Amino acid sequence: MTPADPSSAGTASPSGDGGFVGVVYVNHKAGYTFHYPQGWVVVEGQQAGSVVIYAPPGDPRRSPANVSISLLSVPEGTDLQSYYRQDVGFLRFIPGFRLSATHRESFAGSPAFSISYSISPKGTTFRALQTTTLVDSTAYTAIYSSAPRTFKRYFVGAGLIVRSFQLMR
Repeated sequence: MTPADPSSAGTASPSGDGGFVGVVYVNHKAGYTFHYPQGWVVVEGQQAGSVVIYAPPGDPRRSPANVSISLLSVPEGTDLQSYYRQDVGFLRFIPGFRLSATHRESFAGSPAFSISYSISPKGTTFRALQTTTLVDSTAYTAIYSSAPRTFKRYFVGAGLIVRSFQLMR
């Protein structure tokens, strides 16, 4: 993983009403943008369009929380409900998977589903909140994950990323 190109990461930006919205990240190639808290670090992934945003100290090996954004091509005609069932079916194979809650919401201005769960791969427990939408034949997914003891501490920063995620159409 490599840090995002500084030209992609942008700078701190005030909102139209004078409030602070964080640092703006723009991925021109994948066609999306989001805001993230000052001090968090964006690292572009190997999969086209994917990024991981790490909470301070921003070092992937020591970060207490992160938000990952991924894009996945899906077969034409796939509906959100079918994708949701398939996704939860896949998650059930992760050791220690426990589904906490599910609900419908909006993500990037489109209908989405959100699931809250915990997993325990390799004996370490993580809490996660995953939000996914389908636009055309692409699934856009944001996953906030953290150890249970730090989940609430970084929830607001993670929420900024997820709520501000927009497609550039």
